[in-house]
Amino acid sequence: MGRREAALLSALITLFLFTPGARGQDLKKVTVSTTGDGGAIGIISNIIEARGLGKKYGLNIEFKKFDPAKAEEAVFFKTVDAGIFAPISAARANLKGQKIQLFHPVMLSIFTFLVPPDSPARTVDDLKGKKLGLFARVTAMYTSYATIVKMRGGDVEKDYNLTFGTPQALSAFLIRKDVDAIGMFEPRASLMVSANQARELVTFNELWQKEAGQPLLIIGIAAYKEWLDTNPEAARGLGRAYADGVRALKENPTKVMEEQRDFIGIKTAEELKRVASRMPGLFIEGWTPKLMESTKLLIQKNVDMKILDQYPKDEFLRRLE
Repeated sequence: MGRREAALLSALITLFLFTPGARGQDLKKVTVSTTGDGGAIGIISNIIEARGLGKKYGLNIEFKKFDPAKAEEAVFFKTVDAGIFAPISAARANLKGQKIQLFHPVMLSIFTFLVPPDSPARTVDDLKGKKLGLFARVTAMYTSYATIVKMRGGDVEKDYNLTFGTPQALSAFLIRKDVDAIGMFEPRASLMVSANQARELVTFNELWQKEAGQPLLIIGIAAYKEWLDTNPEAARGLGRAYADGVRALKENPTKVMEEQRDFIGIKTAEELKRVASRMPGLFIEGWTPKLMESTKLLIQKNVDMKILDQYPKDEFLRRLE
């Protein structure tokens, strides 16, 4: 090999070794909280992780899995850079002086009402005065339904005989018919319906759309304003990775749900079919003017109900340009 060829080879090696993005360590690491144990939002993070969707945006996304409440706490206490957060939680954090901003929407309401298969109930109005099982008062399930009932002119505490419990407990209550109906989230609700343990009455999203004419956002990705201001490209890349994950699910839901069988707990072909038909409609790719308006309305209604003391003065919903 002559000197000219040797010099050219040396230059090519140098270019490869030191060009940004040529090696894995050039990816920016971002830690993100999500859910495990079959949680719906965890499906999208699983897709992102399995397909390496962050890499084309220069990110090494490291997911940390928690139950939903702990996943929000991880953002609040800065254990992670960003993570899943409910709009009302972002509003409440700002009222406490914590400048957390929800910057990418991911999931619409995953809650639905289930009744025993032989229940005579046909509408949500048929449940008034009945035993209704819900998650605790601090949860998105309770606050979102309390808001819907208020918009319909009622009072959730007075209109129902409420029972509170975990997902596992509520499922058992319904199967034993200790309650007349329960609120449940997807995909657990679909698994119960497919197993003929329950019948779906109506979804929270359907009830909200009748009152507001717009979708009901329940989960997005949030981070502290300081992190967003200093890491705008990483934040945009993270949002785009989530959008790519949602598109992958919508393009081939049956394949994705097959891949997520163990995570979700799918056992039968009927369960796979129902979950594959339901899950794509729960996820969204990004902000729209209507979705932003609907989310602000949800917060205002929580102020009207005195669940929140006031509407936040600081920006808690953010659209990254």
